[in-house]
Amino acid sequence: MAAKSTTMSVRMTEGDFEFISGLEVTEAKTPSDKIRYIIGQYKEMLHSTGDYGKGLRLLKNLTQEPNTILLENGRKLNLHSELLNKFVEWATETLAYYITTVPEPDGKVDEKFLKEFEDGIAKRIFSLVEFVLRLGVTEKAPCYDPGIIKTNMDPILEIASIIEKVNSNKEK
Repeated sequence: MAAKSTTMSVRMTEGDFEFISGLEVTEAKTPSDKIRYIIGQYKEMLHSTGDYGKGLRLLKNLTQEPNTILLENGRKLNLHSELLNKFVEWATETLAYYITTVPEPDGKVDEKFLKEFEDGIAKRIFSLVEFVLRLGVTEKAPCYDPGIIKTNMDPILEIASIIEKVNSNKEK
């Protein structure tokens, strides 16, 4: 049985109305349908704990429009960025893991959970770091600016060198 509907009048700016009207949503055609869809998406975002697939789909929906804009314009200009592609994939997956792994407020959070959760986040962070370091292997990285990795790599290599020296002194 469908939930009872309540009529609600909403005042909005012309810009907001144009946004709602222009919003491309397969499941919603009218402004009312689109507002219900937005509310549903927000509710899903707040209550997606534990459902990784749902969290991932939500975040992919949020990044779809900016991704499309970048890909379309990059193609027009014959430019491509592995760095941005990986970032969006990484951020989406990492945030989906984050929002769906942390339990509801009344869920169990113990030392074991916290350590496993931290390990999951650490693995994701270091996979991104490794990817960026791999981009630095060549002189020209597959990015909009082929020198961006090399330009930004020096401080990282300096820190890595310091860590290596500290660790080697500890072993002696």
